[in-house]
Amino acid sequence: MSDLIVKREIRKLIRTSSLEVNCKMVCPIVKLFKMKYGNVDQKHISSIATKLINEY
Repeated sequence: MSDLIVKREIRKLIRTSSLEVNCKMVCPIVKLFKMKYGNVDQKHISSIATKLINEY
């Protein structure tokens, strides 16, 4: 999966969630990616999610 697609999906999840954006969102984001796409690199997804959450 390319980084652009992952970033787009994570941004969409952050925008549509009603939760406050903080570092505790990384685990649920990784779980959603694993359920939706199956075989994904969890470390890669979590590092991108952490970077995007720190931007907010």
